[in-house]
Amino acid sequence: MVLASSFERVNQGWHVDKSTWGVIQLSLRFTFQEISMRPETVRQALTAQLSTLATGMRFLTPDQQRARQFTIHQHGADIITIRTEGGALVRVPLESFVRTVIHLHSVNSSAASPCIIGSSNRDPVRTGLCVIARGPNGRIRVINYVLPILQFLGWACISGQQMPNTAWLDPQHF
Repeated sequence: MVLASSFERVNQGWHVDKSTWGVIQLSLRFTFQEISMRPETVRQALTAQLSTLATGMRFLTPDQQRARQFTIHQHGADIITIRTEGGALVRVPLESFVRTVIHLHSVNSSAASPCIIGSSNRDPVRTGLCVIARGPNGRIRVINYVLPILQFLGWACISGQQMPNTAWLDPQHF
């Protein structure tokens, strides 16, 4: 977004026909997406956004039929701790958020082609986001906390109305 608004300020003195302008906009969008999907860039952006989440903020897990509430308990530089509806504390590393966003981008996820969440304690879908997000967190299932927070921050969209639950990158963010 910063890149686009900076370009518009620079562009105020240019005279470009509509077809050329469309190519320039498309090129800038592609370039921004590629720059923004570098893990270190995503990590920096998410760190800044996650630090703004207030302790006690409430969220719902993705599956609308079995949704459970959770809250932000505390956060540090690389970890957010959430409190589940049952009172358990779960540590969610920053890397789980980064891995989820990078994966959604790498498979070109969209509303027309979403990723399966695959949340399961026993048998997560091998290609599902559940496996991707739990990578840095060992065997702990964190995708049900990662996705609602990413949705709140504008990175992801979730469909939890029917099985399988799915997610994709929010096109308005990119």
